[in-house]
Amino acid sequence: MRVRIKLLGTLPSHYPGRYPASGIEFDLPAGTRASDIVSFVGIPTSRLGFVTVNGRIAGETDPIPEKATIKLFQKIAGG
Repeated sequence: MRVRIKLLGTLPSHYPGRYPASGIEFDLPAGTRASDIVSFVGIPTSRLGFVTVNGRIAGETDPIPEKATIKLFQKIAGG
């Protein structure tokens, strides 16, 4: 299945290779879950805040649908 993954904040700097502003299109196996996306893209989990799938916050075990737009947001801290 084909999906588009967008890395936000400082996460593109952790992507191996050139990261296009429009995101990256990937072919993923059926049954891929949100937690699989993080390891597939290679972003350190220590940098990840949360993941959305088609505009909704995804849990680790949520399935990824065909043609989904997946956004990975950086962890934010402050005070």
